[in-house]
Amino acid sequence: MHSLIHFLTAATISAFGVGFDLTASYGSAAVSFCNGTTITLPPIPASKSYTIVLRHLSLDSSQHPSPPYKTISESRNDTPRQNMRKLRKAIGFPASVYVEELAKMLLALRAAVEEKVGPITSAGVTTMNLVALYEEDLRDAFEYVSLKYIAFPVGWVGQVFTKLALHPKACMREQYAMCDEVVMAVLYTDTALSVSLSVIRPAYALWEPEYWYLADFDLGYNTYVEVESPEEYWSAVWLKIQQIMIENPGYTPPSKVLLMGDRTDEREFREILVRVLWEQMGELPEILSEGAVGVAAREWLRWRRGRYVKPDMILGHTDRDWIEYL
Repeated sequence: MHSLIHFLTAATISAFGVGFDLTASYGSAAVSFCNGTTITLPPIPASKSYTIVLRHLSLDSSQHPSPPYKTISESRNDTPRQNMRKLRKAIGFPASVYVEELAKMLLALRAAVEEKVGPITSAGVTTMNLVALYEEDLRDAFEYVSLKYIAFPVGWVGQVFTKLALHPKACMREQYAMCDEVVMAVLYTDTALSVSLSVIRPAYALWEPEYWYLADFDLGYNTYVEVESPEEYWSAVWLKIQQIMIENPGYTPPSKVLLMGDRTDEREFREILVRVLWEQMGELPEILSEGAVGVAAREWLRWRRGRYVKPDMILGHTDRDWIEYL
């Protein structure tokens, strides 16, 4: 899950920091105070139009050229779309329909936070790893709601790359001596199911190819409630969870499974997950699931305080397991 993770510095960072999580079926927010206390606010239910937008952004057919461009022709071909975005912004509209829905959720989250702690000017944000959700959409959404946007900082790898530059051979030997870890992340909400595998190297590296990430907006819990044949639904969930393993037979089995979303406590879902893991691996890895709602926003703030580098946050849109900050 080459997730989109972004950071917004709070204007009152000395007093508190704010984290947002934009996920399927809801948005959540967390506030971290300078004394180490973190509170998680109740999730904001998603509108139908927000859910439709996320579904659309998950489709390969929704992809298009976007800055930074790889070639001059990409930039040239994207000029009409960029001109339309600039025109909409110039007359006071969101840059696109997608940006409008993201901005509505951000406004709701901002209002919830400001009701608790007062005015804010910025926050951190995590999102689902959607193939057609681009950084420019998030930048424009935050701009529209008057929140300052600062891209994900890379300072945490600074000392690693500094050492690499000064002592390249010694640094490379240390990196290869470290044990990689494979982590599976599973998101299950009312409107979506997503599964991903990521390889984490403790020093700094993350390898997360797109073919190790699957998202399905037809397998959320609401589909189970509406279908005539629950057996067919749970069979489809089974197949989706195991698909990523079957299609990548050479992968190293995950040592941990990270659960996120407001439906991960459903009994049938848990039973299927455990059975798939046993069937595919012959053993059961550690499953981390406590506090699955809002944990992405909350743990992002922990990272901000410099205590952790969370692999699942660097992976993308998830929670629970992390490695200590180097």
